[in-house]
Amino acid sequence: MVCEDERLRMNGQPSAHDVEGMCRIVGQLIDSVESDTYIVAPSEKAELRSVCIEVVELVAPLVISQGKEICLDAAPEPVWVKGNPDLMYRAVRNLVENAIHHTPRGTLVELVVRSDGSIRVFDQGPGIDDNEREFLFRRFWRHDRRQPGSAGLGLAIVRRVADARMASITVENRDTGGASFSLRFQRAA
Repeated sequence: MVCEDERLRMNGQPSAHDVEGMCRIVGQLIDSVESDTYIVAPSEKAELRSVCIEVVELVAPLVISQGKEICLDAAPEPVWVKGNPDLMYRAVRNLVENAIHHTPRGTLVELVVRSDGSIRVFDQGPGIDDNEREFLFRRFWRHDRRQPGSAGLGLAIVRRVADARMASITVENRDTGGASFSLRFQRAA
């Protein structure tokens, strides 16, 4: 039996999955260019928990449709940090989408917001090869160029946001498998 998406693909028309992937790439291209021109005012601040809640609400349907889970563990009180809320949202969204992409079916993506102004995104994927760490945040770099649905822009956007005087970023492999990406923002007064 041939599913509807396969019939469309065989007829030369893109599937819904293809269109979704193209929209994501176009959105990332726009985010990438905009992040180069954004100037963050020293007085700007954002509530980090709210930003992360918005991201989780956005990606939850995708996570469920892929047979995965997502968990948000947030500090009990608001976490005000210095920076632009739109840029933060883009950075967190790209980290979470990257984790979803690298997490196998039936596993969990965790997003942790701490009161010190940091967030951590944990996945249960293959982890990061030491030889690839220096390339991770370069535009258009991908571990596997044959894999569809990625242009290699997500982590480059995260780096640009961090470089806009908003945050520091670290990457580690987890002892239990997978990777951990951390963004640490400066606390707002």
